[in-house]
Amino acid sequence: DLVLIQSFSGDLGSSDPNSLLKDSVDAVNGVTTPTIYVVAGGDSMVVKFTTDEHESDYEVTGFVATYEIIPQRPACVGQGVTLTDTSGTITDGVATYSQNLDCTWTIEPPIDVASEIRFQLNDEFSTTRNVDVLQIYSKSRDGGDLVLIQSFSGDLGSSDPNSLLKDSVDAVNGVTTPTIYVVAGGDSMVVKFTTDEHESDYEVTGFVATYEIIPQRPACVGQGVTLTDTSGTITDGVATYSQNLDCTWTIEPPIDVASEIRFQLNDEFSTTRNVDVLQIYSKSRDGGDLVLIQS
Repeated sequence: DLVLIQSFSGDLGSSDPNSLLKDSVDAVNGVTTPTIYVVAGGDSMVVKFTTDEHESDYEVTGFVATYEIIPQRPACVGQGVTLTDTSGTITDGVATYSQNLDCTWTIEPPIDVASEIRFQLNDEFSTTRNVDVLQIYSKSRDGGDLVLIQSFSGDLGSSDPNSLLKDSVDAVNGVTTPTIYVVAGGDSMVVKFTTDEHESDYEVTGFVATYEIIPQRPACVGQGVTLTDTSGTITDGVATYSQNLDCTWTIEPPIDVASEIRFQLNDEFSTTRNVDVLQIYSKSRDGGDLVLIQS
């Protein structure tokens, strides 16, 4: 059945106390203008005009009305999917976001590659504070409950003391930039954005965030093996080494040949002093304890 939204009869204008037409005040210019009536959700609108058999006792001009069909924004751009690309963008969309959103994105790294996920908001994050919330969770590859990493609501910027968005200072140029949040160990990251049924009293632009899936370096290049070639290279790998390493290489000369092993570092050696340590030992061919040569 049709559902009645509103009936109109009489004359437009607040000067007519008997008019059934409801008016609203235009906030821009202060003039009285008709209310806009909306049918949402893809439903149709039916307009009916009926008159009786009698001619009016005074001049009546009828009506002129305008209508506009406005596409509604999708719930969230690309939401409800599993993101496996090595990098990408997550956003609620352009302009002001909709009400009653419950959007979820899952960022999932490759199963066969140890990796970490880095997530960063841009500096235009803006939602209705404490009502419309963006949340980041980690999700174990082995299953289990989601673990909340951080919630965001409000406006980005240290000038807003009530903002729930945490900032970090860029060490290079001293400007305030969003913190990068990390999920490591091959776990997935789940991003949720929820809004309530109320339209914000002020302009809110939502959010745009970027993510990147970064393969983690192996523990050490070639570690855990016995090296028997007459020469070779030993390295922790390229760029910055990982945490919690415990790497071992054994250089073993041929049994039937008397020999010596010469080991030389290049001039780019760099570790955290007194914490991250490279040690060289001698190991007797006949067994026994390792003997420290140099740290």
